[in-house]
Amino acid sequence: MAAMFGGVFAGSVHSKAEQEALGTLILLFVVFPAVAGLGMGLAAKDRRLANPPMIWIAVVWNAILVGSFLVLMMIGLGKD
Repeated sequence: MAAMFGGVFAGSVHSKAEQEALGTLILLFVVFPAVAGLGMGLAAKDRRLANPPMIWIAVVWNAILVGSFLVLMMIGLGKD
C-alpha cells in the first residue's frame, strides 16, 4: 500500500492491460490477505475480557489497509 501511495508502480504501467494485471496482483497480495486478517482479528477479539494490544493492532492495521484500498478504488473509478 505504501508503494501504491508513493507511486512506485506508476512508471511500470503503460497500457490498460498492464493496469488490470497490476490491479489483480494488488488484489491478490494485499486486499485478500487484509480482509482475511481483519476477519481473524475481529473473530479473536473477546467482548467480555480484556484483549491484548496485538489483537487491536491487527484489527486496526487490516482495517486501514482495506479502507485505503476502497478509497483508492473509488478514486480510480471516478477518474474514468
